[in-house]
Amino acid sequence: MKKRKINWRKGFIKSSLIISIFLLLVLGVFVITGTASTGKTQQYIEVKVKPGDTLWAIADRYDNNQVDLRKLIYEIKKLNNINSIIYPGQVVKVPVY
Repeated sequence: MKKRKINWRKGFIKSSLIISIFLLLVLGVFVITGTASTGKTQQYIEVKVKPGDTLWAIADRYDNNQVDLRKLIYEIKKLNNINSIIYPGQVVKVPVY
């Protein structure tokens, strides 16, 4: 009887420890990925692509020297779910900083 009680306690402690570690890992993932709301919404403008436009030219045109152009181009690509190819007539969202 005493041996069973000790084994039950060991099992309970081990299970509690595993659950605690798992919850800490899940919480860490949420914090690292930034899913916690910061309260800041990203604003953007919509730009219609003209013949001869490139992402670099669009980023340079709407840049206000707040961010590196390479970062702005990356943000434009991410926001519009595009690679480096844009077409005349296409509407592209450009982040405003």
